[in-house]
Amino acid sequence: TFGPGWQHVWRVMVRGLLSESLISPKQAAGLLQAAGASTAEEAPLSHHDKKQKPIHLTRFPKLAAERLAFFFQSLKWVDSHAIQEATTDTLTGAHFDPGSLPSL
Repeated sequence: TFGPGWQHVWRVMVRGLLSESLISPKQAAGLLQAAGASTAEEAPLSHHDKKQKPIHLTRFPKLAAERLAFFFQSLKWVDSHAIQEATTDTLTGAHFDPGSLPSL
């Protein structure tokens, strides 16, 4: 449903939380690692580097946890709407703007 570039959207969201000082650098690294995304735009983590850990929203500051929860809930909505225009409606569409999501 989300295509191969979904990690870019996750990376942008995590960087936004970090730049607003809503999460620590350690928390940002943990969120990226949990998604199998690296801090570098072009370098996905190898299978060896990936660590499957649950994300416990209670361990984050309230506003950061709310934004993460909104993001996760949004994924359910995106996944439940079968009719999508691939170029504009998918997270990895050519004309998709990550800044258009309120949680970013």
